[in-house]
Parts: sequence; structure tokens; C-alpha cells
Amino acid sequence: MTKWLAIILFLVAYYFIIFKKEKASVTTFLIGLMIGLLKIGNVKIENASEFIDFNTISLLIGMMIIVSVLKSTGFFQFVAVKIVKFSKSNIYKLLFLLYTIIFIFSAFLDNVTTIILFTPIILLISDSAEIDPKPIMFLAIISSNIGGLSTVIGDPPNILIGSTAKISFIEFLANMFLPSVIAFFIITLYIIKTLKFSTQINSKLKDFIQIEANTLITDRKLLKRSIITFILVIIGFILHEYVDYELSLIALTGAAFLLLLSNKNFETISKDIEWDTIFFFIGLFSITYSLEVIGLNNFIANQFLHSNLSEVSIVILLFIISFFLSGFVGAVPSTMILIPVIQKLVINGLSHNLWWSIALGAGFGGNLTPVGAASNIVGLSLLEKHQQKHINFLHYIKTTAVPLSFSFVIAIIYLLLKESL
Repeated sequence: MTKWLAIILFLVAYYFIIFKKEKASVTTFLIGLMIGLLKIGNVKIENASEFIDFNTISLLIGMMIIVSVLKSTGFFQFVAVKIVKFSKSNIYKLLFLLYTIIFIFSAFLDNVTTIILFTPIILLISDSAEIDPKPIMFLAIISSNIGGLSTVIGDPPNILIGSTAKISFIEFLANMFLPSVIAFFIITLYIIKTLKFSTQINSKLKDFIQIEANTLITDRKLLKRSIITFILVIIGFILHEYVDYELSLIALTGAAFLLLLSNKNFETISKDIEWDTIFFFIGLFSITYSLEVIGLNNFIANQFLHSNLSEVSIVILLFIISFFLSGFVGAVPSTMILIPVIQKLVINGLSHNLWWSIALGAGFGGNLTPVGAASNIVGLSLLEKHQQKHINFLHYIKTTAVPLSFSFVIAIIYLLLKESL
């Protein structure tokens, strides 16, 4: 009976995750609580640390606070205007620079924040140049997700993988930076090349670059303090394995220190924390734990262990599963399903590269559909609100299918090379 209850609650949660995105966080959290009420496993508040990864939750909250303070200084608007000025009104150069900055920012900020910060700039540029913002926005979302793949703090699935597998900031960067950068440049150059713009667009952008970037900075003193704190936190991430501090402790310390310097408190900053994401994670931790209790994850892992597949075949197969599951179910829930499976496979002697297979699957596969990642949902909803027009599900897939096939092939080649070394 316990097994069937856990499976039913799991299916209900994933129905809302896939088809009712606007209610997914509340529903997932509620189902997580119901698992405790129905006494499935050892889901009790006093035992929360056994099934909730507080390292992941704390890291997310710490980075959200730091980004919020930095955003309040006008820093991101300043960067955007500087990009436009540096491009000298050349639309192709402008887009390449814009996507590069989005890629870099997403490696150190969460994808949703990056998209929220840059979407108004993308829409302003599109309106100024009088061009269709859809393909430009689609590539911005892809750039954000690929950039997030490159570091352990850049994307929620990476945080989950890094926390579970005890992968350091440097190790994650060393393994994921190369495929991320290669995929980014190939996809960006391909899409920009396919975009056909009138020569009149460059002259239309000249009015836009008349904005004085320095006037966008609202608090120079706080900006300097925020940048210094942010840099120190990143340095802490790089050194954390040598000083034996958790990433979450470093992020929360930086966040608290910056709040003190900015004369802000937790109440004023709370509106910028993505509470939906936090409670969504807590619910998912409970749900996936219940699957472990009933032995589902062990069952899946055993199918791989007792199969006749070679180790390299299992690595590639799990990447493919992660890629498509992330695209249609969501990168975060898919990763949480697969993590216990990978744990058992690695414990039983299979390749450590299995962690990279699901990281690549989540990072690249999350771009596959409009619901693959939270940044997709947020970015497209902002675009729909701006255009007062619904973005067709199939239109997004048709636009992104070819460039995403590049990332799919790049990931497989990369994993094959790692397995052969």
C-alpha cells in the first residue's frame, strides 16, 4: 500500500509540474507534506536533514540575496547599455556580445535572475530596431541555460549534482566549461547567421545608444561593495574544498555581510527571493525520498547493473534519458529522479562520468521545450506579456531543434572522449 501511495503522489506531482506550471510549486510542496502525513518513510520535520539537501537550499537563498542587492544598484542596466554602445549599433555584433554576457552571468547567477534582468533590454533593443523579438529571446534563453551548465552554481540541477556527489567548484568547471563554451559558440553563430536583418536596423539603434550608462548607477558606493563581496564569494567557491567550507556557508556569509553593508534586512530583501523555487525544491526532496524508500530508484539502477550494456553505453544512455526527460518534464525534477540512480551505479563501480552525463542532459535538454527550465517559462511569459500574443509550443521547438541538435552531438562526443581517456 505504501508503495502505491508514493507512486500515485509522485504522478500527481509530475502532472502539475508538466501541465500546471503556475501551481507546480505549491502542489509539489503540499504533496511533500502529504508524504509525511501518510507516514511514507521517515519524512518528519525533526528528520528533515535526512531527505532535504539544505546545502542546496541555502546556496540558492544566499546567491538570490547577493544578486538582489547588486541589482538594486543599477549594475545590470549599466552593463546592458555598455554592450549596445560597444557594438556601435551593429545588430549582429550587439547580439553576439549580449549573448556572451548572458552566458557569463548565468555561470555565476541563477538562470531565472539572468533572464529577468536581460529580457527588458532584449525587448527594448527589439522595439528600437523594429524586429521580431522571438528568435532573439529564444537564443537568450538557450545562452542562459548553457552558461548555467558551466559551473556548479550556475544552474539548480548542477547545485543538486555538486552537493550530492561532493564535486568542487573547480572540478565542475574543469569538466563542464569546455562543452558549454563549444556549444554556445556553435549555436550562437548558427542562429545569428540565420537571422536576416535590414541595413536600416543599425541606424535605428543609434537613438538607443544615446543613453548615458553612468546615469543608470543608483548607488556607486553600494555597487563597489557588492562587486567586492561577489568576487570574494566566488573566490570562496574556488577555494572551498581546500578550506573545508560548504558552498552554502560561503554564499550565506557573503549575503549576510552584504545585507549589513547595504543597510537592508531580511524583510526588505524577501520580495526578491524566489520562494516558489525554494518550496518547490523542498517538496521535490520529500517526493524523491519517498521513491527511494519504496525502492524504485534501486530497481532502475539494478536494471542498468544487471544489463549487458557496456559502461560507455550506460553513460550515453543516461545522458539521452536526462536530455529528453529534462526537456519535457523539467531539468530540476528529472535530475532529482536520476541522482539516486547515479549514486548507486557509481557506488557499484561504474564511471564517475555518469554525473557529467546527467549534468549535460539537464543543461542542454532544458532548452528543448518552453517548459524545460524555469528560465524558459519566465522568459517566454515576459515575451508573451510584451507582445500580447501566445508563444506556440511547436514554434519554439521548431526554432530551437536544429541548434539544440548541435549541443546533443557535442555532449555525446564529449562523453565518449572522456570515457576513452
